[in-house]
Amino acid sequence: MKQIIKYRRYWPVFLICMLLSISVAAAYIYLATPYYFVSTTLMVQDDKKGDGMLKESAFSDLNMFHSTKTIDNEIQILRSTNTIQKVLKSLAIATRCFIDGPLIKKEVYGSSSPLKINVINVNNLAYTNPLKVSIVNANEFRLSTLGFEPSKTYRFGERIKGPGFVISVDKTRLKATAGEKFEVSFINTYELAKSYHNTRLDITPVVKDANVLQISLQDNIPERGMAILNQLVKEYNMQDVLHKNQMALATIDFIDTRLSYLTTDLGSVELNVQKYKQQNRVTNIQSDAESNLSRAEEYKQDLEKVKVQLNILNTIDKSLRKSASFLPIVPGTGSLQDGTLLSLIAKYNTTLEEYQQLLSGNLPGNPLVVAVKDRLVIMRDNISNNILSIRNNLNITQNNLASNYTEFDARIKATPALETGLQQRDREQVVKANLFQYLMQKREETALALSSNIADAKVVDPAGYESIAAKPKKQFIYLCAFIMGFIIPISLISAKEFFDNRIYTIQEVKENGNLKILGELCHSQQVGILASTDKRRSDISELFRYLRTNLTLNMDGKHRQVLMVTSSIQGEGKTFTSINLAASLSDINKKVLLLEFDLRKPDLLRQLGIDAGKGVSDYIYDLSTTLSDIVYPSGISDNLFVIGSGTMLLNSGNDLQNPRIADLFRQLREEFDYIILDTSPVALVADAFNLATYIDTTIYVIRYNYTSRAYLNVLADIEKNNKLKELMIILNDGKTDNINDYGYGSRCYS
Repeated sequence: MKQIIKYRRYWPVFLICMLLSISVAAAYIYLATPYYFVSTTLMVQDDKKGDGMLKESAFSDLNMFHSTKTIDNEIQILRSTNTIQKVLKSLAIATRCFIDGPLIKKEVYGSSSPLKINVINVNNLAYTNPLKVSIVNANEFRLSTLGFEPSKTYRFGERIKGPGFVISVDKTRLKATAGEKFEVSFINTYELAKSYHNTRLDITPVVKDANVLQISLQDNIPERGMAILNQLVKEYNMQDVLHKNQMALATIDFIDTRLSYLTTDLGSVELNVQKYKQQNRVTNIQSDAESNLSRAEEYKQDLEKVKVQLNILNTIDKSLRKSASFLPIVPGTGSLQDGTLLSLIAKYNTTLEEYQQLLSGNLPGNPLVVAVKDRLVIMRDNISNNILSIRNNLNITQNNLASNYTEFDARIKATPALETGLQQRDREQVVKANLFQYLMQKREETALALSSNIADAKVVDPAGYESIAAKPKKQFIYLCAFIMGFIIPISLISAKEFFDNRIYTIQEVKENGNLKILGELCHSQQVGILASTDKRRSDISELFRYLRTNLTLNMDGKHRQVLMVTSSIQGEGKTFTSINLAASLSDINKKVLLLEFDLRKPDLLRQLGIDAGKGVSDYIYDLSTTLSDIVYPSGISDNLFVIGSGTMLLNSGNDLQNPRIADLFRQLREEFDYIILDTSPVALVADAFNLATYIDTTIYVIRYNYTSRAYLNVLADIEKNNKLKELMIILNDGKTDNINDYGYGSRCYS
C-alpha cells in the first residue's frame, strides 16, 4: 500500500508510459507480418505395436527383406532435410514475391499472387540480389536488379537471363495493375530446408504412445503452409511406396537368382536318384523289400522240400543196399513226388507180396519162386537207378534253390543300406523341390505386392489453418505492453529516486524513525510571505489553521510557550512557516512574539517589510537596552510582535551562551502567550542546539523535492538523542499528490 501511495503522485508519468506502450504494441501488431498455425494429422505404422512392413514382406517368416518402422524413425524421415528439400523444389517455395506497399511489403503466393515466377536456373549470386518488377501494361513489365544493370522492359512469358538467374514471368488470373511494384527474391533451397528441419517444422504425437502424428508449421500465407504440409505427406508416401517397390524388386531379383540355381540343382538331384534306382534295380524300396522277403521264403520252403525228398531217397537207397533179404519199401514214400519211382516201388511191393506168398508155400528153389525173385532183383536195381537219377536232379534243384535263396536273402540284408541311400537322395530332392516351390510362391506374392503397393501412412485430418494468427499474439503483446506501461515508469521513478536523493513523500520521513508529523503545507502561489490571516480563506491559510489546531493537541494539555522553528538547510521555508504560524496563533487572541534568532543570515524582518533596528544581539551586549527597545509591532496583527536579530556580530555562536539570553526568555515568557523562534539550520551550524534549554517545542521544517534524504539521518539522531525538545515535523511545499494521503490539501496547487 505504501508503494502504491508512493507512486500515485506520478500518475501522469504512468498514463503517458501506458499510452506509449499500448501505441507501440498496436503499431507493432499493425506492421508485423501475421503468421498462422497450419497443421495436418497423419497415422503412420509402428512395428513396435504390430502391422508393420514385416507383416507384408515376402520373407517375413524368415525375417528377411523388411524394414522396421517406429514413430521416432518416421518423424525423422518426415523432417529430414532431403524430404523437405524435395517438397520445396516441387512447390517453388524458394522463390518469394512481395507487393511493395507504402509502409510494409506484403508477401503473396499462389492464388494471391498476380505473378508467377518460373525459375529455370539460379545460383548463389541471385540469393543476395532481389529483383524489382514494375508493371507497365497488360503485356509488359520492367525488371531491375539492385547493384547491376539498369531496368529493362520484358514481355510476360519471355525468357530472362540476369546475374545469377534465368527466369520467366507469367501472369495469373489475378490481374496486376499498371504501376504496381513487386519484389522477387530467391532463397537457397537447402538452407531453407534446414530452417524447416531445425525450427519451423514441428512433428509430435497427438497423444503419448499413439501412432497419429500432428505435423504443423507457422506461415504468413496459410495457402503456402497447407501446400507444404500436403506435399510433405505426399512425398513421404511416395518415398514409402518407392521403398516398398525397391524392396519388392530386390526380392524378385533374389528369388530369380535362387530359382536359376535351384533349377540346375534340382535336375542334378533327380538324375542322381534315377541312376541310383537303376544301379540298384529298385523302384520302390518298401514293395521291393516285401517281394524279396516273400521270394526268399518261397525258395527256403522249396529247398526244405527238396531236402526232405533227398532224405527219403537216401533212406530208401540205403534200405535197398543194406538189406540182404527182400523187404517192403514203405518209409516216407508219401512225400515223394516222382511218379516213376512211386510206380516202381508200388510194383516192387506188389511183386514182393507175391514172392512172399509163393515162398510160404513153396521151396526157395521152386522155379516160380526163383522167377519172382529174379524179377525183384531187377526191380530193386531199377529202383536204385531211378533213385540215383532223381537224387541227381534233386541235387541240381537244391543248388538252384539255395543260390536263389542266397540272392534274395542278400537283397533283404542290403535293403536298409539301399533305403538309407535312397532316402538321402529323396530327402535332397524333396528339399530342393520344396524350396523351389516356396520360392515360386514367394515370387508370385512379391509380384502381386509390387503391383498393388500403397503407402502405410493415412491422412487423418487434411492440412488446415486457424483463422486467428498465431503470431503476433495480440493478447500477449497487449498484456506485455500493459505490464511495460507499469515497469517503465516504475523503473524511471526508481532510477530517478536512486540518483535523486531528495524527499518526495511523507512515508520516507515516517520510515526514518518515531517522528511526530505536525502537518503538511502545500505549494502556495500567493504573492508575499504572509499566507495565513484571519481574513484570508485560501488553501494555505486553512492548512496553517490545521497546524495550529494540531499543535495545540500535541501539547497534551501543557502550555508550551516557546516554539523553535528550524530546518536542515537554508531555503526549506522555516522563516515562511514561522511567520504564518505566528500569524495563525495571533488570530485566536493570543499574544505572540516572533523572535529572529538566525543571527548569521537574518531575513525575517526583510520578509515582513520592517526596517532593521535593535534586536537580540543588542540586548545581549548592551545592558542599557531593554525589552521594550527591541520589540516591534508586526503590522500583521495587533497580537503579533517581532524581535529582530539586531546588529550583526562576528561570532554569533558564542553570543548564544550569554547569560542575558536566559533573562530575555524569562521576560518574554511573562509578557507573551507564544514565543516563536526562527533559528539557523541545524545541519549547518549549532545555534539551534545552543537554544535547546530555552525552548518547549521544536518544529522541524522539511521541504518536498528539496531536502536531501541524507538529512533524515540528522533528524533521526536529534530525535534518538533528544537533542531538541518535543520534536515535530512540518513538510512544506507539497503538491496535491504529496499530501492527499494525509487528508488535507486536496485543493492545493499541483
